Amino acid sequence: MYLSYGTIANKPKTLKKLLDTMSSILENPSRCNPYHVKYSEEIESFISSVSEDIYDILPDNKKYLSRWVSLKLLDENSSIDVALKTNFGIDIQNNSKIQEKLDLLKSSLNEKGSNISSLRDNIVMTIVSSAEDIRKQTCKFANAKYNNRDRKIDKILTSKKFGIPIMIAFLAVIFWITITGANYPSTLLSNFFGFIQEKLLDLFKYLHIPDFWTNLLIMRNVPNRNMGCLCYASTYGYLLPFVYFA
Repeated sequence: MYLSYGTIANKPKTLKKLLDTMSSILENPSRCNPYHVKYSEEIESFISSVSEDIYDILPDNKKYLSRWVSLKLLDENSSIDVALKTNFGIDIQNNSKIQEKLDLLKSSLNEKGSNISSLRDNIVMTIVSSAEDIRKQTCKFANAKYNNRDRKIDKILTSKKFGIPIMIAFLAVIFWITITGANYPSTLLSNFFGFIQEKLLDLFKYLHIPDFWTNLLIMRNVPNRNMGCLCYASTYGYLLPFVYFA
C-alpha cells in the first residue's frame, strides 16, 4: 500500500530534502517515531479496539499502518477497502469482527444524536489543531505578529456585522464606475486623441503630404468626434496604421 502526501513550496528545490526524508521513512518505518494525533475519547476507544484486529490481518512489514487503517474505516473511506483488497488481499467488508464493531459504534452515535459525519469533522479539526501545535514547536518567526493585520482584515471582511455592508458598498462602487465613472476616462481619451489628430494634421500639412495619404491615414472627415482609437487598415495586403476618430 502506498500513501500519498500533498504539500506546496515557493521553490520546488526546497522540497527535495522533505521528499528524501519521507521516502526514507516509508522504506524503513521501524526507524521512525511517528507523531500520534490524540483524538476524542470516543474516537480513540474505537481505534484501540479495531486496530488490534487490523494489526492481526496486516502483513508484518505493514502492521504499523493499523491505527491509520482504523481511522480510515471510521471515516467510511471506501478507497481503503479497495486498497487493502488490491494490495494485500484483505476483504474488510467480510470481516465480521471489524464490521460488528463499526455497527456498534454507529448505534452508539445514533443514541447520542450524532453520526459518522460529526466524527469526521472532529477528526479533521483535531488534525488541523495538531498541525498548528507542531508548527508552533518547529517554526520560528522574527516577528510572531507578522500576520495580525491580515487576520484582523479577514475578520472584518468575513464577519456577519461588517461583511455584507462592505460587499454592498463595493457593489455600489462598481455600479457607479460602470454607469458614471467610466465617462471621465472616456472624455480624457477623446480629448487626448483629438489633440493627436490636430497635431498629426499639422505635421502632414507641414510635410506637404498629399490629401490622399492624409485622408487614408487620418480619418478626419467624420462628424461628431467623441472618441478616438488606434487601429489598422488593410490596403492591398499590407497593414497600414492610421488614427480613426469617430
